Amino acid sequence: MKKSPTLLALAYAAALALLTACGPDTTPGATGGSKPQKNAGSDAKPNGIQTRSTAEIYEAGTAANAHSGSFRERSKSTMSESDVRVSATECVGKVHLIKDEVGEIGGSFEIIQKNSDVWAKFDKGFSDWAKSEFAFPAEKWLHGTTSNRLMELVISHCDRKKITTPDKGDSYMKKGGAAVIDGVPVIQVTSQGSGGTATYSIATTGKPYLLKRDVDRAEQSTISYSEFGKLIDSKAPSGEIAEAPSR
Repeated sequence: MKKSPTLLALAYAAALALLTACGPDTTPGATGGSKPQKNAGSDAKPNGIQTRSTAEIYEAGTAANAHSGSFRERSKSTMSESDVRVSATECVGKVHLIKDEVGEIGGSFEIIQKNSDVWAKFDKGFSDWAKSEFAFPAEKWLHGTTSNRLMELVISHCDRKKITTPDKGDSYMKKGGAAVIDGVPVIQVTSQGSGGTATYSIATTGKPYLLKRDVDRAEQSTISYSEFGKLIDSKAPSGEIAEAPSR
């Protein structure tokens, strides 16, 4: 049976599970820089962040991530998995959309973005799934811009707003306890919303980076952050490149 014209809505929903999860509303903030930053570590000096208010702890974490200029973002939910490196103007990595109960999603794609140019390479699973709305070859690089609908889907899995517009905290957030994430001591804060309860882990040594977001609903993404300030330097793929379909 032919799929509906809203075929890609499920893929957008998978991206939405990555980008939103019961956190505070975003408000304008500082643009991330490009100077490489050292990751927080167990051997770094305490930063005292845990003595501040809950909203200030959260804001310090999102601001530290933004000011690093770039980071690696790995996410996982029942709908999708992704591993991308993101800056304000670049995104490089891979996304896997996991099939849901009725088999509507299944497939992977690679991403390269530099400014308004986007390149993507889709596997056969994704190409077959999307063919009722878009016709494009599998395992070949396609080029488009951020205004192309297919490429808009691709870059929806790159949350560059965390660099350009770091989130603000709010009075409804609650302070949690201390924990350790990948050997780094953290203070946790929680936020509850329609997407469930999210727990944010902010480093208490070195830079107060936001290292992880855990959510208590499986369809929302658990996200980890690392490799702060690492140069991305994205480049167009080599070889034959086709233009992305507009429809």
